[in-house]
Amino acid sequence: MYIPITDATIRFLENKADIHFIKTQQYDKARELLNDKNILILTGNPREGKTAMAAHLALEGGTKKENCIKLECARDWEDVDWSLRCFTTVIIDDIFGGIALDHGRLREWKSALMPLNKAQRNKC
Repeated sequence: MYIPITDATIRFLENKADIHFIKTQQYDKARELLNDKNILILTGNPREGKTAMAAHLALEGGTKKENCIKLECARDWEDVDWSLRCFTTVIIDDIFGGIALDHGRLREWKSALMPLNKAQRNKC
């Protein structure tokens, strides 16, 4: 099953051009880790810019928004037809909860993170 890019995801990715976003030393560090490991989990308090940073990182280097997919929960991972091989970037927003660590979400993602990492190594 293919999950189309939603309007919210398109707006999320288009906000990459946000004039208020400033690339900091932390951004450079995140980019280096992402380039080295091909996977990155951004954590922090609400409204600190994690989503904006993810959008900037996702589209750096010419990645097209059609090749990005944004997952909201672990079950979304299971609903994507990865055989299409059209997604080069996976963004998981608020992976462990929006405000504080949500142990329920952590348990849900625990089973999905290993297959996600394996798919990433195999380029989905």
